[in-house]
Amino acid sequence: MIRFMIPDERGKSFGGKLRNLLGLTASAGLAAALAGCALSFPLPSLMSEDATGSIKARPGPFARDLDEADWRIAEPRLAEALKSGIEDPPKQWDNPDSGHRGAFQPVAGAFKRDGQTCRAFLARINAGEGSKTMQGIGCLMAGDTVFVDDAQPWKAL
Repeated sequence: MIRFMIPDERGKSFGGKLRNLLGLTASAGLAAALAGCALSFPLPSLMSEDATGSIKARPGPFARDLDEADWRIAEPRLAEALKSGIEDPPKQWDNPDSGHRGAFQPVAGAFKRDGQTCRAFLARINAGEGSKTMQGIGCLMAGDTVFVDDAQPWKAL
């Protein structure tokens, strides 16, 4: 490698200064070029017209009988029932706005499914078309929300 050392008027070489200046300039140029990667510009041609939150919510477990307002009232009572003992009375709920009401009763001991505490239960629902008894498996989730699996009409023995 050949180094060019050009002396200044005092006889000192300024090759080191030139190297430092070139290195600083190259670093600044690289930083400016990479900063462009941090900028984002929306490209309308690639953006969808769908509104945020356009995925429809999964219907409640008793969607044929209960609307969302009914389920907001009933779900905490189901969570209480899943935590209660078999000998405890059913957990009642009532929505005065819709006139719907019902009760939840656990029918077996708790078990674990995918790390969640689950339990079989019966649900008695008094809605517009009369009274109905359903059976299902409820799993307690975070915040006392309940995932209801396999809700179907009750099949008495």
